[in-house]
Amino acid sequence: MLKHLKFILLLLLLLLCISSAHAVIRIYGLEDFSLGRWVTGSGSIRANANICVAVRPRGPYQITAYGQGTANAFVLSDAGVHLPFRLFFNDRPRPNGAQELFAGQTLGGLRGRRGQGIRRQCGRPTANIAVLVSDADLTQVPAGRYRGTIVFVVGPE
Repeated sequence: MLKHLKFILLLLLLLLCISSAHAVIRIYGLEDFSLGRWVTGSGSIRANANICVAVRPRGPYQITAYGQGTANAFVLSDAGVHLPFRLFFNDRPRPNGAQELFAGQTLGGLRGRRGQGIRRQCGRPTANIAVLVSDADLTQVPAGRYRGTIVFVVGPE
């Protein structure tokens, strides 16, 4: 009985690996954000962009984001000064209803465009990425040209 149970568990594991090994996920439209200039008293800076996430075969996907700060924190930097920001993701092409991404933590259960756009550019957006830099953080840093990088890792569930 124990041998059969091990065999069944190994077979299930193999099937899970095979089904996820053939998944293809592509992101289209991911570009740099230009947050513009900030003037004291003008409030927080918000920006968002619609993108397309194509998934084949049909099924949910997950995303993990990593920043360039300590412990992969999301920061913009200039001359060694770090400006934190918040990052949001919605698996619909709108910022409303987005979930916050935390550095190194996976956000799952997302829906992509069903297999379309794998071989060619997506025809329409399916998701939204938003950035928020709080005015409280902006008042704490000197003027400068702040830049940052985010690494997105996507995979099937």
